[in-house]
Amino acid sequence: MSRLSFLRAAGVCAVVASSMLAAAAESVRTPPPAFDQTAYMHPQRLVTVGGGRRLNLYCSGSGKPAVILEAGAGGSMLDWQTIQPAIARTTEVCSYDRAGREFSDPALAPASGLTSAVDDLHALLDAATIAPPYVLVGHSLGGVFVLSFADRYRAEVIFAPATTRAR
Repeated sequence: MSRLSFLRAAGVCAVVASSMLAAAAESVRTPPPAFDQTAYMHPQRLVTVGGGRRLNLYCSGSGKPAVILEAGAGGSMLDWQTIQPAIARTTEVCSYDRAGREFSDPALAPASGLTSAVDDLHALLDAATIAPPYVLVGHSLGGVFVLSFADRYRAEVIFAPATTRAR
């Protein structure tokens, strides 16, 4: 690398670092909105999904598209308590307890975990009248569930192009 190329690269890095520091300083000055954690400590909206079963759903914010949060294995809507309020500032965002977790009823019979979770989520969104398109966000095993949901219900999901990268 020539000295001139090195200096140009260093200058670009300095500008990027300066921008990042300014953004970090601004985030420290702007306190997060007040947040009521008690919303996650009791059932919010028990939605009937079939067979008399009810799943616990918590939606906040308004706007479209709706962001649907899917917890990891053993998780629940409580896992999203620090993230959901931030998303709710710009659009509707919903978290829920899968069958047998926290405040949701158990599944009727043993079945494929993946199929049951995807079927339950689709029935939940339909019964709660949360209209597509959806932006699905999954953590850990929840990522597998949202990928399966997106594969099965392609027309209801917003896909990010594979070429989109953070720069």
